[in-house]
Amino acid sequence: AILAAFYESAAGLALRNAVGGPFAYFQADRVYWTFPVAWTLIFGISLELLGRWFQKAKGQEKEKLLPYGIAGAAAVLVLLQGALIFKDSSVNRNVRLLLLPSYQNVTWESFFMEDVFAEIQEAIPEEDGSYNVVSLGLYPSIALYNGFSCADGYSNNYKLEYKYRFVAMESKELEKNAVAAAYFYQWGNRCYLVSGEYGFYEMGGKESGMVYSDLSFDVGAMKNLNIRYLFANGAIENAGELGFTLLEGSPYFSDKSYYKVYVYRIE
Repeated sequence: AILAAFYESAAGLALRNAVGGPFAYFQADRVYWTFPVAWTLIFGISLELLGRWFQKAKGQEKEKLLPYGIAGAAAVLVLLQGALIFKDSSVNRNVRLLLLPSYQNVTWESFFMEDVFAEIQEAIPEEDGSYNVVSLGLYPSIALYNGFSCADGYSNNYKLEYKYRFVAMESKELEKNAVAAAYFYQWGNRCYLVSGEYGFYEMGGKESGMVYSDLSFDVGAMKNLNIRYLFANGAIENAGELGFTLLEGSPYFSDKSYYKVYVYRIE
């Protein structure tokens, strides 16, 4: 814990930046990925100690049994913690998805929507690679996965100058949402389009009924990044004022898709 605190502190950051290389951006706090293994190991050791306690319980003085009693209590606590981990784990969700016909969950197929984006590709007249797209309320990885050239994305390796060019088109929206602004300006990786209404919310599925009522994007800045199309998970009420034209066929979705995709052409 002390090492983790130092690693994430201002002094630790300064030292890491001075050393450079992978030390500058390696996220050591991701040690929590090992927690399930650690909990399972501790639980097994606790059960072993508890078994010994039962074996030695007869005729032993109580104070000598204290360590084993503590081990038993630890085993119960770890079991409860393990139950909580399992409750929220992907293993639990996938088991229920396989066994319970009524259980719904976001799947790879419903998230990336290859059938939906194949329709969108067909409806866009421009040649692939001649333009960029940007996503609003959708993870940019979806468009990227389906072959589009994306102006937005998640990366730990792009120029700061590009960040400035990107923020130029959404600075007014960031002014409406202090939480989203702090997140966008203080952490570089997520170069996403946001709205003042919803911030960085990308899980508004097709049943959410999300609507963007008063967006203030700088269309000129979008054109400077060669952005020709915007994919949104909800209708943009003031699209006409911005110079956006809804692509015929929008919104695009299917029975299996998680999102509805509204495709806007930036005129």
